Amino acid sequence: PEDISFDILENGEWGDAVQRDKIIAQQLNAIGMKVNVKPIPGTQLADLRKKGDFDVITGGSVYQGQTPYAFYDSILSSKKIGIEYNWGRIKNAEVDGLLKKMSSTADTEEVKKHVHAIERYMVEQVPMIPLANIGASAEYSTKDWVGWPDKDNPYTISAPWSGPPDNIQTLLSLKPATQ
Repeated sequence: PEDISFDILENGEWGDAVQRDKIIAQQLNAIGMKVNVKPIPGTQLADLRKKGDFDVITGGSVYQGQTPYAFYDSILSSKKIGIEYNWGRIKNAEVDGLLKKMSSTADTEEVKKHVHAIERYMVEQVPMIPLANIGASAEYSTKDWVGWPDKDNPYTISAPWSGPPDNIQTLLSLKPATQ
């Protein structure tokens, strides 16, 4: 690994992400790689992601939905090269076909079959290491309002950062609590 050298580009406005990257770099340097963290302005990083002009970046997809479809679609769909999270410019007709099949079925066994094929492709062909470093959580009270997403009805991610579609759907689903 001593001949492996790269910079991790990170949004300089996200202090927690920069610190996470420094820990990753420290661990990789400890095994002989030469890894630096380069915090840059978020707008500059967004431009580099869209162009594919980087060696290593972090960031990623927010897992949403009842199946892994949204995650894999956002990082692997040829239609999303340079947008969403397909910054690696992954283009594979077979994977696109698997994603299309997955999006059109609710059959759990069929979804699993497609996911296994996509995961095999990820392991063998995609230079990406999925990490989970943030959870999607929110606190709420049912004292005055009911209808919040929960484990029995996870219709949205109601975390404040999840954005308009989820937050609007959550607000429209709330009803006054009966007293």
